[in-house]
Amino acid sequence: MKNVIISLVALITGFITLMFAAVVGLFATATAIIARPFLRRKLAKMRVQSQYENHGQVIEGEFTDISAKS
Repeated sequence: MKNVIISLVALITGFITLMFAAVVGLFATATAIIARPFLRRKLAKMRVQSQYENHGQVIEGEFTDISAKS
């Protein structure tokens, strides 16, 4: 009898965990679908903007070359 009760508790806990994961996944999917057009627009704008800018960035300042030291 004790094993049956433990098994039922384990099954109910597993089912609740599975349903919670499904609900969280559903919200994450809905958020991604809603955000997709905004992200595409932003990425397209950044792509156009990056064509007119330099392709590299230089951080100015002093440095010590440690590549030769071993």
